[in-house]
Amino acid sequence: MCRLRVDLPLVRARLAQRHEAESEALQWYLARAEELDTIMEAAAIEDFTVDATDLSTASTAKTVLSSIGWRAPFPSPSRDPSTGRPETAVGGGRMLRWPFDYGHSLSAN
Repeated sequence: MCRLRVDLPLVRARLAQRHEAESEALQWYLARAEELDTIMEAAAIEDFTVDATDLSTASTAKTVLSSIGWRAPFPSPSRDPSTGRPETAVGGGRMLRWPFDYGHSLSAN
């Protein structure tokens, strides 16, 4: 299991931007982000951690894939023509995102 980690100050900044018009919700999310960070740190269930604080989404994905031994070239996600965002595929009752919609599957366990 991979834990993606982002420094809490960046998490707080992103939350503040996302919930700028919702001060009550923002306070809850800020407190919860710190709680979850503490819980995940103590549980230490990950096999490895990727610090994504300074990484783009693509760099984060490449770092994770490299960490599990996936060799380049990395597949590029297909893009939804209407939004320009990577397409998603539904599989096994859950949402799957690239690279899993390229024939790579997750275990049911």
